[in-house]
Amino acid sequence: MNVHFDYNADCCDGSDEYDGKAKCVNTCSESGKVWRDKLRKKISTFKAGLEVRNRDIERSKLTIQKDKLEVANLKLEEKKLKDVVKKLGGIYILIFKLHHELTVHLHMCFSVYHDY
Repeated sequence: MNVHFDYNADCCDGSDEYDGKAKCVNTCSESGKVWRDKLRKKISTFKAGLEVRNRDIERSKLTIQKDKLEVANLKLEEKKLKDVVKKLGGIYILIFKLHHELTVHLHMCFSVYHDY
């Protein structure tokens, strides 16, 4: 704090005048009240924002858990479907071979029949 000696109080309590001859009302309490009220309002706003943020974080955690469960279920379903595709592929190959054998057999039968 600077001391001025100009008998003009620059501080709310006149403490910048060393000899106390400055004639001013001590307004520090009132100035402090306004400042404290602004600070309380700012703190209240920050607390409200923090509550919203924390609520959003909890919602996000739940969403992440649900998504992880869904991914696990989809991976299980994918495995089941791959197994089905593998089985169907084997069945397709078997059907293709049987069809080929049947076709060959029928050709042989018809060619024998036509030879008579």
